[in-house]
Amino acid sequence: KALVIACNTATSAVIDELRKEVDIPVIGMEPAIKPALAAVEGKVLMMATPATIRLERYNNLLERFNARERVVNLACNKLAGMIEHNVLSHSNELQDYLAGLLAPYKNTGIQAIVLGCTHYVFIKEDIKEAFGEDVLIFDGNRGTVNRLKSVLEEKGIKLVAPDFANSNLDVPSLQFDLEQLASSVDCLIIDVGGDDAGAFALGR
Repeated sequence: KALVIACNTATSAVIDELRKEVDIPVIGMEPAIKPALAAVEGKVLMMATPATIRLERYNNLLERFNARERVVNLACNKLAGMIEHNVLSHSNELQDYLAGLLAPYKNTGIQAIVLGCTHYVFIKEDIKEAFGEDVLIFDGNRGTVNRLKSVLEEKGIKLVAPDFANSNLDVPSLQFDLEQLASSVDCLIIDVGGDDAGAFALGR
């Protein structure tokens, strides 16, 4: 029914090729640059894997929104891997890494941070705490899920609304959102780990 590339890096790398190969809608992740720019007047810090930042699709996104003057790119070489290897929230290792990573960007006019990797949502509060300023945090997860829902409804596939309020999971991750949708639309979720990889959801 649909294929969702639930990873910013994989979206940038393969979505155009996938759309040529399959006859179902292919939906990808897009960093939440647009809502971040609309919400603040100052600069936006974009945290992502090195591959996401260097690939053409992301750079085209910056051009589309004329955002190069306001968006500061931060390639996070180890962060997704640390999260995958169970470096727990509020651990000393994670806090030390984030402190060193974010220190050069403090007091530089950054008013918002875009989480350009689906892994980073799991440590959103740690990132906000490490930055140490009144900064807004954005991610593209909800937008991707909303787009998936819209596409499936356009195809006449009836959905049962996910019950987020009564879930026992308190992390607003895209994987959780997709799992809720998958129970309604018969999707297969495949997780592919790594700093430059992510999760895929394939509709059967």
